[in-house]
Amino acid sequence: MEKSHANVAAPIPRSKPPEPINQRHTKEADQTGGRDLNPYLYENLVSNFEGQIDHWERQAACLRDGGLATSYRLKVEGLKYALRLLDTFAEEFRELTDCALNHAPRGKSQTLTVHALVDARRASLGRKS
Repeated sequence: MEKSHANVAAPIPRSKPPEPINQRHTKEADQTGGRDLNPYLYENLVSNFEGQIDHWERQAACLRDGGLATSYRLKVEGLKYALRLLDTFAEEFRELTDCALNHAPRGKSQTLTVHALVDARRASLGRKS
């Protein structure tokens, strides 16, 4: 008896895996001449932290498993602590981001690290790194 190959599907061609979001963003910034640093970074961080805190609090309230609920509550406490730290250093955070925006080269994408932010701040104050 001959085997029928009619039921065998042709292999599906695989496309390239999607690029990581940070690489895609960098390419878009290169094309548009934009900058990598969002001027509303502080507000976005606070908003995202608060949203995640609310979500985890709702999750913990709905769970019957005490261990898992405790895990969510601990995560909430950690994010609340991070939010308090962010609030404490809000002025410094804004100074660093403003300084980085003012000293970032135009038309050239730049990944800003903490060191780059500090160097930009020192440059604005006239200090050497």
